[in-house]
Amino acid sequence: MAHRRSLFEDEGRRAFQSQLWGSVDRDRLVGARVRKGKTMIWRCWSSRIAIAIAVSFATPLAGATASCDALEPCAAKACRLDAEIAQAKAKGKTRQLAALERARAEMVHCNDDGVKQRRKIALEQAQRRIDRRATELKKAEANGNAAKVTRAQRNLESARKAYAQIEKSPL
Repeated sequence: MAHRRSLFEDEGRRAFQSQLWGSVDRDRLVGARVRKGKTMIWRCWSSRIAIAIAVSFATPLAGATASCDALEPCAAKACRLDAEIAQAKAKGKTRQLAALERARAEMVHCNDDGVKQRRKIALEQAQRRIDRRATELKKAEANGNAAKVTRAQRNLESARKAYAQIEKSPL
């Protein structure tokens, strides 16, 4: 049985390509561009453009969230939600967009006193958790079990981080 040559092997390749593509350059059809001997793929340019557009949208939105902190609690929360909605629209995240729009619609029921009260309660709970973890650490140190001491120290540190996060978070 004789070995059959593929149509794309060296001798018949150019002839077959000219039959297949005609006078059209194949590189143009697949989205490649030849400039000064170098091939530049259009996808590369389109991805660069997409990144530039995303950065240009993200920069004003970052400034918008910074200006939201100076507002009253409910207005600041609404401002942050609006900025997140704009980001979700820009990125095309439909599920996140739907959830954010529902949260924005529920802002009708928001009042500043309620937000401040919820924050105060959260801080009190976090402080109680710190106190409880500190007593657990003292008990573990009294028992002398090194494993329980390290675990209690980790738990106490975690509770302190949670308190700091609540304290730093905007209203």
